[in-house]
Amino acid sequence: MHAMPPSQIDLIERLAAAAWPAEQVDYRSGWRLRTSSAPNRRANSVLPLAPAPGGPIGERIGEIETFYRDRGRPPRFQMSPAAEPGNLDSMLAARGYGIEAPVVVQSADIEGIAAASVAGQARFDRHADALWLATCWPDGTIEDTTARRSLLERIRPEHRFALVSREGEPAAVGLGVLEAE
Repeated sequence: MHAMPPSQIDLIERLAAAAWPAEQVDYRSGWRLRTSSAPNRRANSVLPLAPAPGGPIGERIGEIETFYRDRGRPPRFQMSPAAEPGNLDSMLAARGYGIEAPVVVQSADIEGIAAASVAGQARFDRHADALWLATCWPDGTIEDTTARRSLLERIRPEHRFALVSREGEPAAVGLGVLEAE
């Protein structure tokens, strides 16, 4: 595994935000404050990709905390090496924030994925069916499933839901969204 250049990380974060759309996005000082009824961290977090002009960063973090608490959500920041300002992670740690859900981002050429797919073990559908949803979120309530389905239905670019089975049982799910080539 090799490290991606910062520009590629920034691009992937922006494409992922477009591919996993929140119900509402409030742009404040270059940051995206995302909210959604879906019980999902990404769709209910700040995406701090642009330099944050304005007042002292501590005051701005306080404003964001108020924004989320006013909406009944915990304040969360989606951190990556592309986050701005570069020292935001340490500033959040000083305020008591910690890592809640580490994520590893991987990329691959679609041709390689398609070539590795074994007939009968993987399927690609235009819509997330009940099996895909139950495999992706096995602990979901009816309300959670409805909100998550709504999130998935907001995806506008061409996309496919992948379900991989082993010995006739679902083993993994994936979502591919065609964005910017």
